[in-house]
Amino acid sequence: MHPDKTLLNDFAVFILGSAMVVALLYIMSSSSTGYPPADQCAQAIRTKLSPYQAQQLTGSDQIPPRYETSRQWCEAHLDSYATQVNRAMSYPMYPTHDFGPF
Repeated sequence: MHPDKTLLNDFAVFILGSAMVVALLYIMSSSSTGYPPADQCAQAIRTKLSPYQAQQLTGSDQIPPRYETSRQWCEAHLDSYATQVNRAMSYPMYPTHDFGPF
């Protein structure tokens, strides 16, 4: 085979392989849907709020609330969770305890 034809054939195979890889990456990226809304909400609770604020928002008996507790709260408040999480950011960040006079 002539060297120029070999180079041309190798280049064609490279271009075809590159196009296949790009197509595969496009298909993979377009099919990913991200997190379900309840999980996005639970992540917002865990990252935007202090543990005490999260406990106050979800009504949990634990500080911080378990992920599952936050997710269950989110499932019940999917339509308004963003507003409620933003409002909870104004709650006290830490519990206040009255230990009496020292």
